[in-house]
Amino acid sequence: MVFIVKINLLLRMAILNKYKKKWKTLLLLRKDRYDDFVLSLDNTKAVPLDGKLTEDCLISYIDTNNPECIIDNSLLFSDSKHSYENAINDNISLTNIGFTGIDTSIVPFDKDNVDMNEFIDIVQMSTLDITSGDTRLQLLPVSGNTKLYDYPCEIVSESGDTYYKLNGGFLQGFYKTCDGKYEVLPQYINNAWNLEFVIRPRSDYQESGNTINNIYPENSGIFFYMGTRAENKFVEYFGCKDIDKYPLREVSGDTSVETSSETLKNIPLLTTSEGHIAESGIEYDITTDNAYLIYDRTCDGYTTDTWTRGDTLRLTLKHRDIEDNLYTLMNRTCTGFTTDSLEKYLEEHPEKYTKNKYNIISDLLGNAFALKVNEDGSIGYKYLIRDCDSEDKFSIAEENGFPGLIKNGEWNVINVMFKILNGEVDKCGVPLGERRMKIYIYVNGYLKFVSKELPEFNFRELNDFCGKQEGVAFNLSLGGGTQGLMESVWFNKMTGSKHIFPLEQNFAGSFIGDIRSFKFYDCQLQYNQIENNYLFENKNEITPIPEMVKK
Repeated sequence: MVFIVKINLLLRMAILNKYKKKWKTLLLLRKDRYDDFVLSLDNTKAVPLDGKLTEDCLISYIDTNNPECIIDNSLLFSDSKHSYENAINDNISLTNIGFTGIDTSIVPFDKDNVDMNEFIDIVQMSTLDITSGDTRLQLLPVSGNTKLYDYPCEIVSESGDTYYKLNGGFLQGFYKTCDGKYEVLPQYINNAWNLEFVIRPRSDYQESGNTINNIYPENSGIFFYMGTRAENKFVEYFGCKDIDKYPLREVSGDTSVETSSETLKNIPLLTTSEGHIAESGIEYDITTDNAYLIYDRTCDGYTTDTWTRGDTLRLTLKHRDIEDNLYTLMNRTCTGFTTDSLEKYLEEHPEKYTKNKYNIISDLLGNAFALKVNEDGSIGYKYLIRDCDSEDKFSIAEENGFPGLIKNGEWNVINVMFKILNGEVDKCGVPLGERRMKIYIYVNGYLKFVSKELPEFNFRELNDFCGKQEGVAFNLSLGGGTQGLMESVWFNKMTGSKHIFPLEQNFAGSFIGDIRSFKFYDCQLQYNQIENNYLFENKNEITPIPEMVKK
């Protein structure tokens, strides 16, 4: 029962005062039932409770019972009817996908059947083309070219119902690139997001003893992840001031990568399609029309005669922390340094500077979020946020609802609303200042959980050259979390990450069960709209699995 109430407070009090002598008010608390009481926002239109699918601001919809959403009996695509208003796909071609795609089987290869030259070609020459104008969300089953873990999952059709069976595997994709040429979901929350999932936990599925849940059982049950897929994989090779504080990975045989100078000198330097050396550390490409930079008195620099309005210059910058004063070193004297000679000097005197002052955690703050169903039937979230009181300057915010909310062996319609509490966005949708949010979780049409106040999401690219992180930033996972760098492959075709980093520790896990649909709304849904979606999904409800219900 839902009441829509709009009463002027002063009028209400006047009525009560007028008749207070005639009325005897008695408030009794009924213990045999409860009713929901909802206050509507002003100027919102009434939504009838009719059981129809809510399509207002539905920008991505994956339904496994829609043949359009399943490609090659494994890939998931959102339907073509619903799309993000500001979506863009400007003839996207990822020419550096080999550097990171080999970690998740976006770029598959058999490490046991390729030689080093073939492997280098795979890394440097692989490309990923997305059909121009295609703004559907694309998700593919994750795997691992290291062959260390299993990721079982499959499409199943039975009794007129089609769903994705997840038994240690999950699906993953990216919805935006850092070059601005591809975006199929929004980067920022304008006012609110509503994400909806139809999932069925299964305790009767027998996992293999070789899934990521076996390594991190505390992460089992993660059914959704959003943020960066992994830390910067290259920190193992170009250095990081605090890398030694992370635990070393226990490996067997030859699955580790030796990063000693003796080993590295026998392996050619790998370069991106733009010519950036992957192991060189943090680099930035910028395009500028700043006259101070353009008129640089070099052979290639502009002069007043050669520059015309609108001309820009593309520069590659490196992050350096140099102890000497560059203003005095680069002094245009005979002995003064130029950009070329300074680079050579620093390479010969590494004690003079910190080559890469890279902070792993700074890439992750607000950039890693997961939803999770727990063994006791509770549902909650995990979110990596800044924590200045922590030694590591971050913590995992985590809250869970009451046990028994998510029924085992039954389809559950879960709607999760992310509501911004303060602040605004500019005309491009970029937040103005620090904003806070709350998370509201509805189960089968009823509000069951409200989070504490949290910093809003800060989904973004890594602090490095764009070409070295294709497919990493702006990740979305369905049915699981993220592998982090536990499946990273490098140099000798084996696992490249010697250390265990935070994403792997806190988000490497998967949901055991079935998933039928996923919806992404970029606005706030009213209660009746959430209830209608539950009624809509319930039309296609199949009979619960009896033995599962008992458990």
